[in-house]
Amino acid sequence: MKFYIIFYALFAFIALTVLSTDLLSFYREPAIYVNLYGIGKSSMHWQFKSTINYQLWLGGLVVIFIYCGIVFIQHLFSKNSRKGSIHLYMALIIITIAMLWEVWSMIIWYKSGFDHYPGFDPYLL
Repeated sequence: MKFYIIFYALFAFIALTVLSTDLLSFYREPAIYVNLYGIGKSSMHWQFKSTINYQLWLGGLVVIFIYCGIVFIQHLFSKNSRKGSIHLYMALIIITIAMLWEVWSMIIWYKSGFDHYPGFDPYLL
């Protein structure tokens, strides 16, 4: 069981690093993200309707992965590691969904020809 927790914790910290870097890059160069993702009122998805929504979306993901990382570290270093808690199961479910979502995103990215054009809607493929 510890191997799986370590694997999930590594995924959480990698995702946290990537998302935090993405958020910091957005603060430095917002115009690039507006052009890349087509952020504007005419976008189909709420997270791309404005720059505030995009920041909330990324910030929320960062907070979720921080939570998961803390739960996994706490579980690894606790003396009662055999007992599962609701927080551990929630973190495992969140990370599993995130992994499946990442695999789906990679498939969509491949199908689009590795493109991020503004009209690209990954949820319609």
